[in-house]
Amino acid sequence: MDKLHLCRVSSLMQAGGLAVSNREHREMVDSVASGDKYRAQEAFFRHVERAKARVRHAAGQTPAEATAPVAGARAPAQP
Repeated sequence: MDKLHLCRVSSLMQAGGLAVSNREHREMVDSVASGDKYRAQEAFFRHVERAKARVRHAAGQTPAEATAPVAGARAPAQP
């Protein structure tokens, strides 16, 4: 197994990460089903950003490092 996969698994097992990820996925599905593309874009963006923070935390970064913006990450465009 590669290190990234191990970090992902670790992040899902820590502090209810799997339940949080499942809620985020439900929000993504619901937003797509609603037909609201801006809501969907926001839901997907939030999930990716939070997932990155969970993986970073699982990799041993401090909470401040884990939630710091990733270089090149952009928030979704507003209508």
